[in-house]
Amino acid sequence: MAAKRLDKLTRQAPRPMGADQELLRVERLSISFPGRDGRVPVVDDVSFDIRAEEAVGLVGESGSGKTVTALAIMRLSRRPTQVDQGQIWFRGENLLSKTERQLCRIRGRFMSMIFQTPRSSLNPLMRVGDQVARVFQIQQGLGREQARGKAQEMLRLVGIPEAARHMRSYPHRLSGGMSQRILIAMMVACEPNLLIADEPTTGLDVTVQAQVFELIKRMQQSHHMAMLLITHDLGVIAELCERMVVMYAGHVMETGPVDRVFENPCHPYMRMLLQSVLRVDQKIEASLPSRGGIEEVAYTLTACRFAPRCPAAMDICWARKPATVAVEPGHTVMCHLYAAG
Repeated sequence: MAAKRLDKLTRQAPRPMGADQELLRVERLSISFPGRDGRVPVVDDVSFDIRAEEAVGLVGESGSGKTVTALAIMRLSRRPTQVDQGQIWFRGENLLSKTERQLCRIRGRFMSMIFQTPRSSLNPLMRVGDQVARVFQIQQGLGREQARGKAQEMLRLVGIPEAARHMRSYPHRLSGGMSQRILIAMMVACEPNLLIADEPTTGLDVTVQAQVFELIKRMQQSHHMAMLLITHDLGVIAELCERMVVMYAGHVMETGPVDRVFENPCHPYMRMLLQSVLRVDQKIEASLPSRGGIEEVAYTLTACRFAPRCPAAMDICWARKPATVAVEPGHTVMCHLYAAG
């Protein structure tokens, strides 16, 4: 009886939320992988939040822990990945306390994720129309014909030409851009509260990338969704996001409104990221140091993990992990350069 009541509750439409209401809060999240000398903390003490209808960018080099964090939020992490500490609050409930049965009703209905490689996320043995329709059947309990009608409508909404014909196509018959549009249609079909987009244009050409990002932003706004966008492209962050979280080797180095972080980058890592952006009107003078890299960082380091590459590193950076301090309202940085006193 309790299970049936749970199913009924989780099938209900999302509760309306105010634009300033907190939707997601990640609190002191730490995640580890197994290593030769024990478990290695690849995400360490990460905290950030997202408000309803807000777009937040998660940036950093490959290996920073961005995707690992996103998978933990969706509760899609698999062994040997292990969440060691922290809480993930979504719509006022701790996701880490949910059973897999409960999570299956939350994913897709209230939160969805667009992955890097759309073809690997689509079933090669099912027609794409049936895959999109399946979302409506599972999450909204619609009949087959009604679900297919909704699926065809979603394909039109995401810009698929001749939607009725493409409903019968298999994934291998579609281009990368078309496959990504199909995946977006599946992820926003039930108008979730939160959309996580993890490098959604990987492998696509520049023109298609722009179209996909424009589509994601339009869907996010029209469906009043919050979004966590993971990308290396700072230009995309500037265009699509309101706030940003900067990660390096599993640590959150800086957070704040996009315009303030771009105008006043405080952490040396964020400054270097901005300096590494190619511009036609400037001569290249500085970039991230060639010595070292995230893959060479000792993740077991208890001090600042950016110290081996930081041009401003001090003795204290090698001895103690810096505290996170506010440099202005809503703008924080984890660096000894801003420590009190």
